[in-house]
Amino acid sequence: MVMDGVVVLLLLSFFSSMLMAVQRKTKYFLAYSWITYVLLVLLACCKSQTFEMLAASVMSLGFLSVFSFLINRCSRDLGEKVEDLRGLAFVSSPTAWIIAISCYALSMLPPFAPFLLEHYLIEAVNDAYGIIILELLRIMLLFGFTKIAVNVLLKTEREVEFSSKFSMTYALIVGLLVIVSLLLFIGVKGYA
Repeated sequence: MVMDGVVVLLLLSFFSSMLMAVQRKTKYFLAYSWITYVLLVLLACCKSQTFEMLAASVMSLGFLSVFSFLINRCSRDLGEKVEDLRGLAFVSSPTAWIIAISCYALSMLPPFAPFLLEHYLIEAVNDAYGIIILELLRIMLLFGFTKIAVNVLLKTEREVEFSSKFSMTYALIVGLLVIVSLLLFIGVKGYA
């Protein structure tokens, strides 16, 4: 059986998401999540070169950028392991909720999924093997990002000193990113 480029990109993305989901250190988690999402954007670009796909890619990578920036910043204050993020919601609530919403969006769950890469990935996959790999990939993304979201929102007993003076700036950036991407997406749909 000869595998086409779509299945190869899906397999590489799936293996990267598996490695992402089992990471204990945040820097490796972020590295594998970027590899996974860059491969997914490449896959979506293979089959669709439209403004809608561009908006979906910008929105997906925007969520990942804000997520990565906040996780890196929190890791400096709290520790390098994923478990060190536990209880962030009780230390810096806006930052924790931005991370949790980003995790939800990056897991390709509704209502975010239609506005992100999911539609274009389904369009790109044209055989049963690809669909199975895509569904397994979505499960791994859900598992990996849910692990971060749960750790961030669970209460912990330890007291941590954490500075969160810029968290509202990040909230505004995420909000503007979502609004601009949605307007671009809806505007392109209106002209189609």
